[in-house]
Amino acid sequence: MKKISFLLVIISFLISSCQYKKGKVNILNEGFIYNEAPFPHCHASTIVETNNGLLAAWFGGTHENNPDVCIYASSIENGHWGTPVLIADGVINDSLRYPCWNPVLFKRDNSDIILYYKIGSSPIKWWGVYKISSDEGKTWSEEIRIPDGLYGPIKNKPQKLNSGDILYPTSVETSDKWNIYLEKSNQDLSNWKKIEINNNGFNAI
Repeated sequence: MKKISFLLVIISFLISSCQYKKGKVNILNEGFIYNEAPFPHCHASTIVETNNGLLAAWFGGTHENNPDVCIYASSIENGHWGTPVLIADGVINDSLRYPCWNPVLFKRDNSDIILYYKIGSSPIKWWGVYKISSDEGKTWSEEIRIPDGLYGPIKNKPQKLNSGDILYPTSVETSDKWNIYLEKSNQDLSNWKKIEINNNGFNAI
């Protein structure tokens, strides 16, 4: 089993665990979420603070965009990361499955944890889905598909507006162009809207 160094999540963890004094950083704790896992590759980490500690997620599999790529998560309580657990996959039926991509964890006002992610053979063809956890990431709902033509957050975290609505940094890739724009929903993840941004001729995601 190849030893995995899960650096991106650790960087996020260290940032969350630092004290800033006079421009200096004091590291309170450091380490790896895991040293061994049942998948050789991982990517696109995300982290959120729960009421009990921290919850991290990422996608892992034999290689990015392979059908066996799923979403895994681990939580830290009492100073120790738990064994990575598979929390979402791209299984459509007994003979068809797609890779998962780019998990994004977000805590809404009622303390539910939302896991946004993508399913599809490539960023050009993927679609957005989400799951909800009401117990700090221990269990998750069935996946719920985001309305067609919308994707939710592509990689960066949503932001809560003063109105309580959730604003999503979003992008779309086609064979002709890459564009960034915004999406918005309310706290119960309904009433989705698309907000166009002038890309000024740039291909950007």
